[in-house]
Amino acid sequence: DFRGRLSGSNEEKELAQQIAGLFKKWKLTPIISNGKSQSFIQSFEIITGTKLSGTNNFFLNNKPLLSEKEYRPLSLSQSGSFKSEAMSFVGYGIKAPATDKFATYDSYEKVDIKNKWAVMFKDLPSKIDKNYRNHLLPFARLAHKITLAQKLGAHGVIFIDSTDLSTKAYLSKMKYEGAPTNLPVIEITLEKFLSAFNLTESQYTKIKETLESNQPLESLGETCFAKGEINLQLDKKMASQIIGMIPAAKTADRKLKSIIIGAHMDHLGQGEIGNSLATTQEQSTIHFGADDNASGDTGVLELAHYFSAHRNKLKRNIYFALWSAEEMGVLGSHYFTEDWEKTKNRKINQDFWFALNMDMIGRFKDKLYIQGVGSSKGWTHIIEPIAVKNQIPISIQYDPYLPTDSISFYLKEIPAINFFTGVHSDYHTPRDTADKINFDGLAGIINLVKDFTEQTLITPEKEITYEKVEGSSKIKEGGRSFRIYLGTIPDYSQEGVKGVRISGVSKNSPAEKAGLQAKDIIVEFNGQPVDSINDYVFGLQTAVPKKEIAIKIMRANELVTLKITPELKQ
Repeated sequence: DFRGRLSGSNEEKELAQQIAGLFKKWKLTPIISNGKSQSFIQSFEIITGTKLSGTNNFFLNNKPLLSEKEYRPLSLSQSGSFKSEAMSFVGYGIKAPATDKFATYDSYEKVDIKNKWAVMFKDLPSKIDKNYRNHLLPFARLAHKITLAQKLGAHGVIFIDSTDLSTKAYLSKMKYEGAPTNLPVIEITLEKFLSAFNLTESQYTKIKETLESNQPLESLGETCFAKGEINLQLDKKMASQIIGMIPAAKTADRKLKSIIIGAHMDHLGQGEIGNSLATTQEQSTIHFGADDNASGDTGVLELAHYFSAHRNKLKRNIYFALWSAEEMGVLGSHYFTEDWEKTKNRKINQDFWFALNMDMIGRFKDKLYIQGVGSSKGWTHIIEPIAVKNQIPISIQYDPYLPTDSISFYLKEIPAINFFTGVHSDYHTPRDTADKINFDGLAGIINLVKDFTEQTLITPEKEITYEKVEGSSKIKEGGRSFRIYLGTIPDYSQEGVKGVRISGVSKNSPAEKAGLQAKDIIVEFNGQPVDSINDYVFGLQTAVPKKEIAIKIMRANELVTLKITPELKQ
């Protein structure tokens, strides 16, 4: 019914109304100010996609292509009018440095793209082993390929949607892949690529075999030309998330710091946003998100219902939250923490003691992962006896820098942990369905979180205090896997910011040692301008470890130059 719970969709709004109705029925207190009244629903603006606006056209060898059938711009594209320039095919468009295990991979070894359209496949070679694939993967992201082409002087980038002759007329639908880059970026069908370069299917097959064998590709010549006009407009909508509160039983206890229990309500809709892992055959079908994260939502609702019926037990306030836009970069929980400080005019850690988060707790097999335990030294002596009581094997993970909503609170110096049953091959695909949920396991985990919460209610506040954790070079920088580690945490809610604003840095990380702070805006990295997250990602993937470089930031409208020494990710 809710068609994948995409943030900003009508289905999300309907679901929010239904959950707000449950909160009202259970007599939770609405805490969101809505003019003269209070509401359970908090709304905030997000970017949900990109759409064509005004004039859009594209020509190959002066022949027009059909929009949305033979070509389409990517959301990563710059808007504007682009003159006719030669096209140069560069295979997969990847340039990866050598390591002790792998040789250099260079799609550009025998091809020049200066002032040309760089034409390339979207993905990776298919006939490579898993380890080599994992090595190349960071260099194969679309934004990285585009930024690399720009650094090499490309006029624009043309992606070929499919590499398979059986689907040579296929063109995927437009979706939001991320912020615009500084080049025009077009996607065309394989059929139009073959036509433009006057290639037969047998000639194409030989080219593909050359690429699959990791041999450098000779230039296909400069007989093809492309031009066009692109006009894109960001599609913005209002996301809806739900927050309700049950007050402490005694009036005096309501002045104590509160607990907040949350889970993200949103998912991927029908794969409209760029982090869907659906196969070509699964494109545009509902991503149900049963484990991610209807399972966590079930936990929040069950606990809200339970504590509403046992409110006489509460020795402090408990907030219950169903976040939106987690799949877009924990935007909902981030908005809540920022808005709280803005409206209350004080730091949110003065009002909240700790945060519990449940993200993907529906596929219990042999253990429950409890993550972020390093956020307070007091967690372990509470967690372990509760796990024994509930007869649930656990695996404790200390790193609090997690790609889920707990990070929004940890960055505000609030201890935060996440409950998680592990990854699986159905993640972010339409195959994450309710029939695969371990309901007995889910019930057991929710009961464990209930017992855990009740135990904290009789625990002195001084026993659970914030601990700043040293950054691990095993973690991911902003949710992405890199060779280089700095310890910066990008703020993904930064529309309209030129550069990359950071929301925090890890303890003892290169970023902290260099003097970077929350809310700094990185505008230059290693001598290269940083206009967007794509430029920063490219810089991280091409930097040299243990070599001091300059990083320029804007801090309170002042340009500051710092020295930073990147570390090699373990």
